[in-house]
Formats: sequence, structure tokens, C-alpha cells
Amino acid sequence: AKETWLDAKTAKNMGFIDEIMFDEDNKIVASFNSGVIPPQIINKLRNEFKEEKQINEKELEIAKAKLNLQLNL
Repeated sequence: AKETWLDAKTAKNMGFIDEIMFDEDNKIVASFNSGVIPPQIINKLRNEFKEEKQINEKELEIAKAKLNLQLNL
């Protein structure tokens, strides 16, 4: 079966829809602050990852020591 795609104006003209909800042609405008993560949040996450990495390294050292003990038996 063939698929047919309609834009909103064509669908309205053909009677498939009653109205178009968002008919304005909004222009995309660049904004200096949009999508910028505040430095406080970046620093907080950076510190959390550092702490997590240190914990993982400690766990790794413990696992290595246990493995060495088992291999030496």
C-alpha cells in the first residue's frame, strides 16, 4: 500500500482536520543563555564523578588483592 503524507494546510483544505493548532511561522532565534549549564552545576557534577572514580579505584584494588590471594593458594 502506498503512503501519502499531508502537511497541515493541505489536510485542512481537504477536510481531514478542523483547524491548525499552531499556524504561526515561528522563527528560530539564537539565544546566548539557552542550553547553557550553570558553572555551579558543572562543578558539582565534576566533583561527584571524581568521588565516584576514587571509590571505584578502591574497590578495584580490593578485588585485585582478593584475586591475588586466591591465585597464590
